[in-house]
Amino acid sequence: MFNETNNWLINANSTFNKSHKKVSDVFYVRGIASISLALITSVGNGLVILLFIKDPHKKIRKSPTNILVTSLALVDFIVGFVLEPVGAYWYLTTYFRQKQLFDHKYLEIAEAFLLLVSVLHLLGITRDRYLAILNPLEYCSQRKPCKRRSYSTVVFIWLYCSVLVLGLRFMGKNYIRNILYCLHVDLAVIVSVALFCCIMRSLHRQTLCLQSLNVVQVIAARSIQRERKVTKTMGLMLAVFLICTLPWFLMMQILPLCSACKQHLDILVWVFKLCFVLFQANCAFNPFLCAWRLPKYRAAISYLLYASKQTFSRRSFPETTRSVSLQTFSSSRTNLSDLARCSHIQIVPK
Repeated sequence: MFNETNNWLINANSTFNKSHKKVSDVFYVRGIASISLALITSVGNGLVILLFIKDPHKKIRKSPTNILVTSLALVDFIVGFVLEPVGAYWYLTTYFRQKQLFDHKYLEIAEAFLLLVSVLHLLGITRDRYLAILNPLEYCSQRKPCKRRSYSTVVFIWLYCSVLVLGLRFMGKNYIRNILYCLHVDLAVIVSVALFCCIMRSLHRQTLCLQSLNVVQVIAARSIQRERKVTKTMGLMLAVFLICTLPWFLMMQILPLCSACKQHLDILVWVFKLCFVLFQANCAFNPFLCAWRLPKYRAAISYLLYASKQTFSRRSFPETTRSVSLQTFSSSRTNLSDLARCSHIQIVPK
């Protein structure tokens, strides 16, 4: 799918023999960076998925937005648990052995698939926020239809991206499939940004309206305030995604068509490959943006940490806990007997 970009990189390596050592150094840097990011990405996104499955307070799975967020966390978890370790293995073995153990096109297919799935998930989240902000009361009253719509959106995104990537892979013309793939990503990003601009405009109007409320409008105001918090978090996720992803994606589209770039190929190869490390780092940022900014996730994390601490204490000190509880029970019985004796009350056991 990225054949034009790969041909550009191959020509850069063959034309500029002096830059071969630098390109090899890029492989080493990318391998080390992938190992470092793999642990953070897999643990952070695994925690988001675990919170959705456990849901101790029964609040996370009720939100349609959290269904899309969890599916996006699954994408990032695959990046951290599968793609980054395999990529680190390929880059480090290529660096040390100076030969490729397997064709890099399989990594390219996985990268293209996961990038497209991430972009469409962000589009789905932005659309969900758009509906929640424009009609907060209707959105809150129709939780079940919205949840079904979110699950349908998740299934559609995964199936559509799988069919599209596999279909583009077997197309004959390289430039046609590159154009079709890039159009999908570009269109999804543009629509997401446009929808979020509409959301921010609507939030500004609602802020002005909140200054003059009557008693009947208090419920609507509370719904708007709740959705505003979630929308700000989702907007931050979108902004971080664009900052981390667009440099690499734009270079992938521009470099094969840029004839003036041949004068600085050794530098551009470095920049292009390291920009993908920034794209991988975005997968590590998302769980922290969700888990630490959304109250439902914070409450669930606190509860699970407290429950695991209590379980660990009971397993580590079972006899001590039992003796303390027996002492407490016996002392309470003694105090009750003394109180009854002083008050001339006869305690009849049940």
